[in-house]
Amino acid sequence: MKANLEKAKDEVAVRRGRAEHAKVAPLMRFTETEDAFEMRLSLPGVEQKGLSVQVDNRTLTIEAQREDSPHADLKCVRQEFPVVDYQAAYELPEDVDPAAIGAKLANGVLTVSLKKREAAKPRKIAVSVA
Repeated sequence: MKANLEKAKDEVAVRRGRAEHAKVAPLMRFTETEDAFEMRLSLPGVEQKGLSVQVDNRTLTIEAQREDSPHADLKCVRQEFPVVDYQAAYELPEDVDPAAIGAKLANGVLTVSLKKREAAKPRKIAVSVA
Protein backbone atom coordinates (compact mmCIF):
# COMPACT_ATOMS: atom_id res chain seq x y z
CA MET A 1 0.00 0.00 0.00
CA LYS A 2 2.80 2.40 0.92
CA ALA A 3 4.53 1.72 -2.42
CA ASN A 4 1.30 2.58 -4.28
CA LEU A 5 1.02 5.88 -2.40
CA GLU A 6 4.65 6.75 -3.19
CA LYS A 7 4.07 5.97 -6.88
CA ALA A 8 0.93 8.13 -6.94
CA LYS A 9 2.79 10.99 -5.24
CA ASP A 10 5.61 10.75 -7.80
CA GLU A 11 3.15 10.77 -10.72
CA VAL A 12 1.39 13.87 -9.37
CA ALA A 13 4.75 15.58 -8.86
CA VAL A 14 5.74 14.76 -12.45
CA ARG A 15 2.50 16.21 -13.82
CA ARG A 16 3.10 19.37 -11.80
CA GLY A 17 6.73 19.57 -12.95
CA ARG A 18 8.26 19.27 -9.49
CA ALA A 19 9.68 15.77 -9.40
CA GLU A 20 13.38 15.26 -9.01
CA HIS A 21 13.11 11.81 -10.56
CA ALA A 22 10.16 9.48 -11.08
CA LYS A 23 9.15 6.23 -12.78
CA VAL A 24 5.96 6.35 -14.80
CA ALA A 25 4.18 4.12 -17.29
CA PRO A 26 4.40 5.51 -20.83
CA LEU A 27 1.23 6.43 -22.70
CA MET A 28 0.33 3.47 -24.91
CA ARG A 29 -2.01 2.54 -27.79
CA PHE A 30 -2.73 -1.16 -28.49
CA THR A 31 -4.23 -2.15 -31.85
CA GLU A 32 -5.05 -5.44 -33.57
CA THR A 33 -5.14 -6.65 -37.17
CA GLU A 34 -5.85 -10.11 -38.54
CA ASP A 35 -2.14 -11.06 -38.38
CA ALA A 36 -0.73 -9.10 -35.45
CA PHE A 37 -1.07 -6.73 -32.54
CA GLU A 38 0.81 -3.45 -32.33
CA MET A 39 1.76 -1.36 -29.33
CA ARG A 40 2.83 2.28 -29.73
CA LEU A 41 4.33 3.87 -26.64
CA SER A 42 5.20 7.53 -26.15
CA LEU A 43 8.81 7.86 -24.92
CA PRO A 44 9.81 11.49 -25.57
CA GLY A 45 13.52 12.17 -25.24
CA VAL A 46 14.50 8.50 -24.97
CA GLU A 47 17.33 7.17 -27.11
CA GLN A 48 18.03 3.55 -28.03
CA LYS A 49 20.86 3.22 -25.50
CA GLY A 50 18.46 4.02 -22.66
CA LEU A 51 15.80 1.53 -23.75
CA SER A 52 15.19 -2.09 -22.73
CA VAL A 53 12.42 -4.31 -24.15
CA GLN A 54 12.16 -7.86 -22.77
CA VAL A 55 9.69 -10.71 -22.96
CA ASP A 56 9.43 -13.47 -20.35
CA ASN A 57 6.68 -16.01 -20.90
CA ARG A 58 3.73 -13.75 -21.73
CA THR A 59 4.98 -10.62 -19.96
CA LEU A 60 6.46 -7.80 -22.03
CA THR A 61 8.55 -5.41 -19.93
CA ILE A 62 9.61 -2.00 -21.17
CA GLU A 63 12.07 0.22 -19.31
CA ALA A 64 13.42 3.51 -20.62
CA GLN A 65 15.63 6.23 -19.22
CA ARG A 66 15.88 9.72 -20.58
CA GLU A 67 19.12 11.66 -20.35
CA ASP A 68 18.80 14.46 -17.80
CA SER A 69 21.05 16.96 -19.55
CA PRO A 70 22.47 16.53 -23.04
CA HIS A 71 25.14 19.17 -22.38
CA ALA A 72 27.45 18.48 -19.42
CA ASP A 73 28.97 21.97 -19.65
CA LEU A 74 25.63 23.73 -19.07
CA LYS A 75 24.38 24.64 -15.62
CA CYS A 76 20.62 24.24 -15.22
CA VAL A 77 19.11 27.45 -13.85
CA ARG A 78 15.48 26.31 -14.00
CA GLN A 79 14.10 22.82 -14.68
CA GLU A 80 10.48 22.43 -15.79
CA PHE A 81 10.94 19.26 -17.80
CA PRO A 82 10.40 16.35 -15.43
CA VAL A 83 13.20 13.81 -15.28
CA VAL A 84 11.40 10.50 -15.62
CA ASP A 85 12.19 6.88 -16.19
CA TYR A 86 9.50 4.91 -17.97
CA GLN A 87 8.64 1.43 -16.75
CA ALA A 88 5.73 -0.85 -17.58
CA ALA A 89 4.89 -4.54 -17.84
CA TYR A 90 2.12 -5.86 -20.06
CA GLU A 91 0.57 -9.33 -20.15
CA LEU A 92 0.45 -10.39 -23.78
CA PRO A 93 -2.52 -12.14 -25.38
CA GLU A 94 -2.15 -15.92 -25.56
CA ASP A 95 -2.09 -15.93 -29.36
CA VAL A 96 1.11 -13.81 -29.59
CA ASP A 97 4.19 -15.64 -30.90
CA PRO A 98 6.99 -14.61 -28.46
CA ALA A 99 9.65 -15.46 -31.07
CA ALA A 100 8.13 -12.98 -33.55
CA ILE A 101 8.18 -9.78 -31.48
CA GLY A 102 9.92 -6.76 -32.98
CA ALA A 103 10.50 -3.21 -31.74
CA LYS A 104 11.43 0.07 -33.43
CA LEU A 105 12.11 3.49 -31.88
CA ALA A 106 11.52 6.59 -34.02
CA ASN A 107 10.85 10.20 -33.03
CA GLY A 108 10.12 9.36 -29.39
CA VAL A 109 7.63 6.61 -30.23
CA LEU A 110 8.38 2.93 -29.58
CA THR A 111 6.45 0.60 -31.90
CA VAL A 112 6.28 -3.02 -30.76
CA SER A 113 5.02 -5.53 -33.34
CA LEU A 114 3.46 -8.68 -31.90
CA LYS A 115 2.77 -11.27 -34.57
CA LYS A 116 0.06 -13.83 -33.91
CA ARG A 117 0.78 -17.54 -33.90
CA GLU A 118 -0.19 -19.30 -37.12
CA ALA A 119 -2.82 -21.37 -35.31
CA ALA A 120 -4.44 -18.21 -33.93
CA LYS A 121 -5.03 -16.62 -37.32
CA PRO A 122 -8.39 -17.15 -38.98
CA ARG A 123 -8.06 -19.28 -42.07
CA LYS A 124 -10.32 -20.43 -44.84
CA ILE A 125 -10.92 -24.15 -45.10
CA ALA A 126 -11.42 -25.64 -48.53
CA VAL A 127 -14.39 -27.95 -48.87
CA SER A 128 -13.99 -30.91 -51.17
CA VAL A 129 -16.82 -32.65 -52.99
CA ALA A 130 -17.23 -36.38 -52.38
